[in-house]
Amino acid sequence: MAVKRIRILASILAAAAAAAMPLLAASGASASSAAVPGVPLQNTGDGLCLQPADISMGASIIQEPCTGTAIQAWEYLHTGGTSYEFYNIGTGLCMYAGNGTRNGAPVIQWSCSSVANENWDTLHGLPDITSLVTEASGAHSHCLDVPGAQSTIGLEVQTYQCNGTGAQGWMIGIGVITQ
Repeated sequence: MAVKRIRILASILAAAAAAAMPLLAASGASASSAAVPGVPLQNTGDGLCLQPADISMGASIIQEPCTGTAIQAWEYLHTGGTSYEFYNIGTGLCMYAGNGTRNGAPVIQWSCSSVANENWDTLHGLPDITSLVTEASGAHSHCLDVPGAQSTIGLEVQTYQCNGTGAQGWMIGIGVITQ
């Protein structure tokens, strides 16, 4: 029940932030000065941030240059131990590991329902720099991964056997580091 209230509040805050953008433009303030709830998920290897490819349910999670917009803002909701669910402020959907126990499995956004495919183990608390290990099927063996450590804009992320590389390192809640 508390998680649902947090999501509703986050949605209201996101709507308020979106509504404030025209007012900021009219006042001469930059859009980047508006606070957006949530934090970016920035890869330590290529410095790009995660966002859904579009706002639809089932859309792939892709990497793009960090912009600080709501589509790149994620709330991390504690689900117990060192596990979290990542809720996108811009879409109201959760990051979901589709068949997360195999290499190359897609990572998409899906309706939040507190299932294992939406849980990601950080191995310690947040905020921090860490790997995100999918809890799909209880395997605890596959991490959120940038395929081939490529810095391609729009590249879909995947799950892949955890290997400790920069392609699997994520800065969560510590601010965006620009290159």
